[in-house]
Amino acid sequence: MAFDPQVQLALDAAAQRFREDLAQQTQALAQQIQASAEAERDRAIADARDAAERVAATRLIDAVAAAEAEAKRAGRDEGFQDGIKKGRQQGHVEGFEQGRAEGREEGRTLGREQGVSVGRAEGRQLGLDEGRKVGREEGRAEGLEAGREKGRQEGIQTGREEGWREAESKVKTAVKGAVAATRAAVDSAEHAARERLLDAVRNIGRATTLSDVFDALVKAASREAPQTAVLLVHGNEVRQWRDQTAKRPTAMVVGAIRTGLPVSQPNSHTIPMSVGGHVVAVLTAGATPSATSATTLELLARFSSRCLEAVTASKTARLFPASPTRGNSAQSGVSVAVRPEDLASARRYAKLLVSEIKLYHEADVATGQRLRDLGTRLGGEIARARALFEQRVPPNLRQREDPFYEELVRTLANGDETLLDVRT
Repeated sequence: MAFDPQVQLALDAAAQRFREDLAQQTQALAQQIQASAEAERDRAIADARDAAERVAATRLIDAVAAAEAEAKRAGRDEGFQDGIKKGRQQGHVEGFEQGRAEGREEGRTLGREQGVSVGRAEGRQLGLDEGRKVGREEGRAEGLEAGREKGRQEGIQTGREEGWREAESKVKTAVKGAVAATRAAVDSAEHAARERLLDAVRNIGRATTLSDVFDALVKAASREAPQTAVLLVHGNEVRQWRDQTAKRPTAMVVGAIRTGLPVSQPNSHTIPMSVGGHVVAVLTAGATPSATSATTLELLARFSSRCLEAVTASKTARLFPASPTRGNSAQSGVSVAVRPEDLASARRYAKLLVSEIKLYHEADVATGQRLRDLGTRLGGEIARARALFEQRVPPNLRQREDPFYEELVRTLANGDETLLDVRT
């Protein structure tokens, strides 16, 4: 560290004083040591020397610290005086610059205000003169344009009224022609709808089997609406006619089956088909092109239901023709001989009843055969069919043989009568 000359002189003087003091103390210690015992001389000399060195070092450190403090104080005072001088000079310069800038800004503001005032007065007068001139020219142009526009509007109104009268005459003529064409088209469409309905009724009415009725219905319904299908009801499932895949019924189909009434939405129609008071099938269709088509679908479904009942009744009637002998024997309880033809008719009727169970409940039949619970699963259907069988077949035939049970074993149980056992 470089010291100021004054500091260096102070350090040198302190060191000189230290050396002098050290010499005096050393001489005093030497005299004391000489007076000490011979045995303690060496140790005392060493201790004295160490003590002297520690004292000297401490005093030297204190002297150096005092000299540095003195030097710092002298430097701080000198720097303070120099800072005051330089700060005064710098403040003068900055104050001068700031005052000049403020004066310039105030002068600019005052000059701008005076200039705006003078310029506004001069501009107003100049603008007034130019405005009069421009306003006169614009007023003339606007007046000319307004006159032209008014004349054009009057001409347009006159032309429009004439055009309206001419167009009204043409529209009336066109409307008369369109009404006539529409009436002809409607008459043609209604005639075509009537022809389709009549043709469908004829085809369905000519059907002699249940399959023919369903086929004719599907064909006729497809002419009235897209996506038509006949769904056979099998318990909690439905199967599309000619397709043996079981499906869960939609909400619309469930509603039609439960209520026995048609269910329609904007894009679909569901119409139940009942036989003997039970819904056995459902006719479904997509959006119909007209209300007439929707009505036609319901008529076809209802007519097909009656045809299904008629086909079933016709087969039953052919199997058991009226016989005075059969009626009298049933009432009197007299046993008569069983004719072979009567027994054959009973077997055919039993086959018809059991075949209908299999047709309308094919999925349940397959499940019952697999799980061996056919009698439990179809107990209600079998009981209803047996009731019909016993209503038609005389007791004397049923006492000798049971054609209905034989047909159940053969058609539903595939020859395994244990499948018909009712489980509890």
